[in-house]
Amino acid sequence: MEEEFCLKAVVSTQSTGHRGKRVVCLKQLPSGLLLVTGPYKINGVPLRRVDQAYVIATSTKVELPALPDSLTDSLFKRKAKPTKNEKEMFVENTTEEPKIS
Repeated sequence: MEEEFCLKAVVSTQSTGHRGKRVVCLKQLPSGLLLVTGPYKINGVPLRRVDQAYVIATSTKVELPALPDSLTDSLFKRKAKPTKNEKEMFVENTTEEPKIS
């Protein structure tokens, strides 16, 4: 989508659990995906990324305040799960000794 066309336009989603809902396209991310929101309080669509192929643009425009620069692809990146070292898995806990009663 063209940058001017996407900004603050209302689009209809055609994918995932929010199929057929009208959402506001906030901006185009560097990855090429569109950043859209419902807003959540109105129609239950959270802030999410959608591929351009899965939206249909409407002619409706919405006035929005300036967006923060923190809305990037890195916001949606999953956190890495901590992995256990194999040595740590089999080390016995020596701080507590079992008490025999």
